Amino acid sequence: MLNKLHELEFNFRLQITAVIAAAALVTPMFTNIRIYQYFGVTELSAIKYLYASIGFFCFAAFIIRAWGAAYLSSFVVMAKDANQDKLIVAGPFKFVRNPLYFGDILGAGAISLALPPEGFLIMIGPLTLHSFMLALYEEKNMITKYGGDYHEFLSNTNRLIPSVKPYKHSKYDEFINKYTPDWPDAIMSNIYFAGIGGAFIAAAFAGYSAQSLERLAYIYSIVVLSVWSIFYMIYYHPKYFMKNVNKNDKNEENEENEENDNL
Repeated sequence: MLNKLHELEFNFRLQITAVIAAAALVTPMFTNIRIYQYFGVTELSAIKYLYASIGFFCFAAFIIRAWGAAYLSSFVVMAKDANQDKLIVAGPFKFVRNPLYFGDILGAGAISLALPPEGFLIMIGPLTLHSFMLALYEEKNMITKYGGDYHEFLSNTNRLIPSVKPYKHSKYDEFINKYTPDWPDAIMSNIYFAGIGGAFIAAAFAGYSAQSLERLAYIYSIVVLSVWSIFYMIYYHPKYFMKNVNKNDKNEENEENEENDNL
């Protein structure tokens, strides 16, 4: 029963993440208190600096997610089930086992600093727990699929907290030949985080009060997400999906033919 629930959580991870984010982002409608006030940030200049800082952290989240997604591809990132077709030990994976989840937590944590205390707790707590559970599910599948090679990776990298010193897998040189990073796809599939970062920075420059900063950040972010969704989710993403589905089907067919030849 628990395994089935864990599988369902992974299969609907994108929807769950969206629900958590939406629940946190609507909290400003119900209170005028913001979490940053508890840290003594009350002057307009300080709030502007905070918003600019949130923007830069969102840019950092974008870079981390895009760096990891270049090796995974959006086909794997967005697929309903766990279908990672190779053990990745390069790029940001040398520093942390799950760079994309770390990027989510970093970006969401930054955004939550502009929310009420309730929104801050909703964004930080459930999202971090959700990411942790997803990482556990992936690890269970990867151990089954890659055995000792993944055990080595598991033993030398942290799950969600990056290490300062990169780890080089004993088969790094062998694995690296299988990687073909797809940077255009990685950038396009994660640029929404950069857009949100730009929205906060633009709001920091254009806002003339705490209320206007918040209002502008929401407006700019909605515009960015709308444009990204229309361009990526409707046009680019399904097209990329079909290309990879056909490619994977062809690879499976070739592997099956090789096995039959060996017999």
